[in-house]
Amino acid sequence: MRRFSAWGYIPAVLLWVGVYGIPLVWLMRLSFLDSAHGAGFYQPGTWTLTHYQQLLNDGYYRTIILTSLGYALCVTFGVLSIAYPFARLLSHWPPGRRRIAIVFVLLPKAASMFVVVLGLQVWLTRYGPINTSLLALGMISEPIGFMRTTFAVLLTEIYLLVPYAILLLLPPFEAIDPACLNAARGLGANAWNRFRHIEWPLTAPTFGRVAQLLAIWSLGMIVGPALMGGPSQATIAVEIQRQVIDRNEWPLAAALAMFTLALIAGVACWPRGRGN
Repeated sequence: MRRFSAWGYIPAVLLWVGVYGIPLVWLMRLSFLDSAHGAGFYQPGTWTLTHYQQLLNDGYYRTIILTSLGYALCVTFGVLSIAYPFARLLSHWPPGRRRIAIVFVLLPKAASMFVVVLGLQVWLTRYGPINTSLLALGMISEPIGFMRTTFAVLLTEIYLLVPYAILLLLPPFEAIDPACLNAARGLGANAWNRFRHIEWPLTAPTFGRVAQLLAIWSLGMIVGPALMGGPSQATIAVEIQRQVIDRNEWPLAAALAMFTLALIAGVACWPRGRGN
């Protein structure tokens, strides 16, 4: 077998340094620059901790950070609550039905993300199908304003992430030998005991990794808050966009970005228990 030379890693290292390393170092440096206060984007050659102090001491930014963390937890829990049982259900279906179901799971991803969000907006409007159905059934007396609410933001992000989670959670279920489940059934184990002693231990490591990926994605969410939420649903990513485009406060936006990267690094490095 031919040994792979260390020189073969050079293109990948150069690519990483050019695409990620240098921009990350510049972003970190930018977060310590002083704001230009309308005379540009920043003041070159300056050093300050003002922006980080502002993030920690200003109630407005603390609220945005806590909102982002709360949304990340809710989206992660919501996606796993749907994707994990659905992946388990698909694993017990015949291969033909399973393939058809996977096609329908992936079907929304064939369209643009903004087309999907537009469809959700139509459903959630005051005269959309949801309100119309509830009014027809007599369950409400007037349309409910779903748009520009936390519910709309969370629903959008969960809807966008569920297909990915299902695809990631399905393989460990498919890898479980049906003979093990049949043997447990033959020994008198009910469905709960089969799940608790066989399926959960074998799928728990993947469950943890998917939870981490969902939390990382959710910490940077911008589509749902920007398109379906209002000012009170602003997240860190939305605030970064405002600081860069609307206010030209690049150093403060860089500090927010570095804070987000620190949160993401913390989630990525969160220890996971060893799988059985």
